Amino acid sequence: MSHTGTEVPVSPERILQTGLAFWASKTLLSAVELELFTALSERPSTADDLRERLGLHPRSSLDFFDTLVALGFLTRTGDVYANAPDTDVFLDKRKPSYVGGILEMANQRLFGFWKKKMLVRKAYDALPAGGAFIVYEAVIDDERRKNAFGLLMSLNMLIETPGGFDYTGADCIGWMKEAGFREGRVEHLVGPDSMVVGIK
Repeated sequence: MSHTGTEVPVSPERILQTGLAFWASKTLLSAVELELFTALSERPSTADDLRERLGLHPRSSLDFFDTLVALGFLTRTGDVYANAPDTDVFLDKRKPSYVGGILEMANQRLFGFWKKKMLVRKAYDALPAGGAFIVYEAVIDDERRKNAFGLLMSLNMLIETPGGFDYTGADCIGWMKEAGFREGRVEHLVGPDSMVVGIK
């Protein structure tokens, strides 16, 4: 209700867009992990051709590709799919401008120990000398006593996923150093959230 007594129309659109944003994020991250954009950078493809190249099941592949079109990550001319200009530049693994390693790291919480280390290594390889790699996370405190939220998140992933878990700042810095980062530090942000910064 406004100050003039006139009702202001409201909509649930903003709430739903924010609450369901992970759908779009997961779709993009899945495409990056499958190296879909790298495949299309080699040559535009029909749905059948792209499905065979990526080894996808026919039942869901068409919706997957068309969702990427609707999100603006792919284009479709007739029945031929191609990368959008930005995904062609930044999500083709063969290009030096590739940022997919950072996106994969955003999805790393669902993966096990070795996958986490592999993603840190990918981020290291993608950065220039002196570049910074930032992990934003509910990092568990090194003594594992204070960040209840981070520990609960880790427990939840251990229950619901085959290998997912959260980690301490010391764990993450150790993976960074092993990958080749010359320094690492943890900076607390707000509430349970911190960022782990690695410098190449």
